[in-house]
Amino acid sequence: MADALREKDFDPLTARLIAAQVIVVQRELAFLNHRCLVEGESAADRYPEAVRATHHAFDLLRDGLGAGRRQGFEGASG
Repeated sequence: MADALREKDFDPLTARLIAAQVIVVQRELAFLNHRCLVEGESAADRYPEAVRATHHAFDLLRDGLGAGRRQGFEGASG
């Protein structure tokens, strides 16, 4: 991802930081979903919350940390 961002004229540091943030968000969302499934929640039941969590996470990436304070989120915490 960092290489693709550098190809779009992002400086190397910015490209690496953006890529790292996206990767960490994906990992945390996967971990949360996995934990819920291990605890017995079905994938079908988990799906709506997983979608909400994904939108919230990527909104935070797009809009910055202040967006979380303005919007709030009642999803599962980890």
